[in-house]
Amino acid sequence: TSAGTVSPTLGITTTSPAPVTSGIITVSATISAPAGVNLRSAPATGENVLRLLEGAAAVSIIGRSADGQWLQVQADDGTR
Repeated sequence: TSAGTVSPTLGITTTSPAPVTSGIITVSATISAPAGVNLRSAPATGENVLRLLEGAAAVSIIGRSADGQWLQVQADDGTR
């Protein structure tokens, strides 16, 4: 996967992942949203907010919802 924008609406940019050696790909991303982004417990706006990811927050993208509309991320403090 080449570097690019995952979601231009939120301004999330990613870097290319390292070569796969274990069957797991980790993609690092930086969220750039002036008001921040809510990290939720599940992929729905009605779910609990675990924490606010503030502007320029670094996260690891560890999954994506089946419909492709949500990313599963891990914050720098380990929150998923």
